[in-house]
Amino acid sequence: MILKPLKRFLFLVKLFVHICDNLAMVLLLDGKKTAKKLLDDLKKQIESSSLKIKLATIFDQKNPGSSMYVNMKVKKAAQVGIESEEFKVDESWNTDKVVSLVRKLNDDPTVSGILVQSPLPETVDEKIVFDEISPLKDADGLTAKNQGLLFQDSKIAHALPATPSGVIKLLNEYDFVFSGKQALVIGRSVLFGRPMSLLLVNRDMTVTLAHSKTPKETLIKEAKNADLIIVAVGKAEWFDLQDLKNSAVVIDVGANRKDSKAVGDVNFDEVSKRVAAITPVPGGVGPMTIATLIEQTYNLALEQKRRKISMKKAVITVVGDDKPGIIAAVSTRLSENQINILDVSQTLMDNVFTMSMLVDITKVDDKFQELQNSLKELGKNMSVSIHTQRQEIFDTISKI
Repeated sequence: MILKPLKRFLFLVKLFVHICDNLAMVLLLDGKKTAKKLLDDLKKQIESSSLKIKLATIFDQKNPGSSMYVNMKVKKAAQVGIESEEFKVDESWNTDKVVSLVRKLNDDPTVSGILVQSPLPETVDEKIVFDEISPLKDADGLTAKNQGLLFQDSKIAHALPATPSGVIKLLNEYDFVFSGKQALVIGRSVLFGRPMSLLLVNRDMTVTLAHSKTPKETLIKEAKNADLIIVAVGKAEWFDLQDLKNSAVVIDVGANRKDSKAVGDVNFDEVSKRVAAITPVPGGVGPMTIATLIEQTYNLALEQKRRKISMKKAVITVVGDDKPGIIAAVSTRLSENQINILDVSQTLMDNVFTMSMLVDITKVDDKFQELQNSLKELGKNMSVSIHTQRQEIFDTISKI
C-alpha cells in the first residue's frame, strides 16, 4: 500500500526536475531560420525592383572549403533572383593576373557585386586584390575604403563585412541589448575580429579584443565578466572556459571538422550548460553570413542604380589620322583623373579615325573646364582633334 504513494511521489519529483531542466535550457540562436526570413523578404524586394543583379565570385578552385561555400552562396543567390558568375583561380595565377580580373569586373556594368573568397592561393597577395575591388561593388565590405567608413561609423552608405554584419542581424532578431554591456571578441583577423569589434563599439558596447597571444589568465578574467562572447579562432572546440555569466550570450563563428562531424570553435556541450544563449554549429553564423552577403549585393545594385541616375556624363570625340596609341593615351589621361569609361565606339573611314567615348565625370564635374583643356592639349600633341562636351549639350547639338 505504501509503494503506490511512494511511486507517485517519485514520479512527481522527476517531473519537477524535468520541468526545471527545460526552464533552464540554453536558448539556441537559430541562424538558419533567421537567414531564411531575411532571404524571403529579400526575394520580394528584388522581384518588385525589376533589377538585374549579378554577383561575381573569385575563388581557389583547389580549396574544398571555398568551393563548398561558393556553391552554397550561388544556390541561395539563385533562390532570390540574383545571378552568379564564378571565376576559378589556382596557384598558376599571380597577384597581377587576379588584379586584372578584378579591374575587368569593376568596369563590367552587368556585375553588381564582387566577392573574393578567402583564402586565395599563396601566389596571390589578398590584401592587394581586396583593395582593387571598387567600393561600390565590394559585396563583403573588405576594401580599405569601406573598412575606413566602418571605423568612422560613417553615415555614408557602405558595405559591411558579411560575417560580422550577419552576427549583428542575428542578435537583433533575438532583441539583444548592446548598449552598456561588455563584449569579448576572440580573434583579431581583418576579415572578422577587427570589424566585429568596431560594430560592437559603434553600438556602445565595451569591447575587449583578444587573440592567440592573449594570456589564458586574461581570457578567463575577461570571459567571466562578458555579457557577449564571440569566438573566431579556427580551432575545433577550443573555447571551453567554465566560469561564465549564466546570462551570457556566446557566438561561435568557427567551422571545423572533428571525427567526421561539423563543430565550431566553442565546446558546445560544456559551454551551453553555463550560458543563456549560444549559436549552434552548423545552423548558426554560417547561414547568416551567406544571407547578409546576398542582401549586400542587392543593396549595392540599388546604390549603383541611384548613382547612375545622378551620374554626370560627358562625350569625348577624337577625330584625325589613325594614330597608334591614341586610344591608350586618352584612356590613361582619363584614368589619371579618376574618370570611368562607360562606352566606346570607333570607326575608320578613308583613313580618318573617329572615336567617341561616353565617360563618367561625376568626380571631376567641378573641374570640367580643366579636363577639356587637358584633353585638347593631348590632341594637339598627337595631331588629332579632341572635343569634350557634357552629354546633355552633346545630345542637344546632335538633334539640331
